[in-house]
Amino acid sequence: MAIASRFLPGARNEEDDDALPFRKWTNQAFTLMANLVWNRGPKRISDTINGFRGITRAAFTYLNPTSLRFTIEYELTIGALRSGMSIVEIPTNETPRLAGETKGPSMSVGTDFLLFFLGQLKQDLFGRHRRQKIEWPPFKTKLESGDAGGVSK
Repeated sequence: MAIASRFLPGARNEEDDDALPFRKWTNQAFTLMANLVWNRGPKRISDTINGFRGITRAAFTYLNPTSLRFTIEYELTIGALRSGMSIVEIPTNETPRLAGETKGPSMSVGTDFLLFFLGQLKQDLFGRHRRQKIEWPPFKTKLESGDAGGVSK
C-alpha cells in the first residue's frame, strides 16, 4: 500500500498555516494511536487517514474493508499494519479545496473515527483478530514452498 502523507518532511497540510490546526492534530492523534497499537515494524506511519493512496486489488480484497464512509482509509491502514503488509509513504502537498470547505463535519467524523478505533481495539482484545492470526501475503509462491513454479494458494 502506498499512502500520500501530509505530514512527512517536504509535505504540506492544508492547515499548516493555521494558528490552531485542530484537524491536523486530530489526524496525527489517530495515527499515533494506530501506530502504538498495531504497528510492529521499525518505521512509524505518519498519515493513516489520508484517502489519497494506492493499493493492489489483491491487497484490497484480502483486507476486505467494511467501512462505508470516512473511516475506510483508517480501516485499510489498520488492516495492513495488523497483517504486516508493506506500507510506503510519499510526501504530498495538500492544496486548498477547489469546492471550498470540507464536506465532513469535524465533530461527527472525529466521533466516527473514535468509535471505529475502539471497535477495532475491542475486536483485537475479545474478538476475531485475537483468535485468528492474519498474515500477508495470503499465499506462498511455489519458490518459497520449494517448487520453482508460479503461485499457489
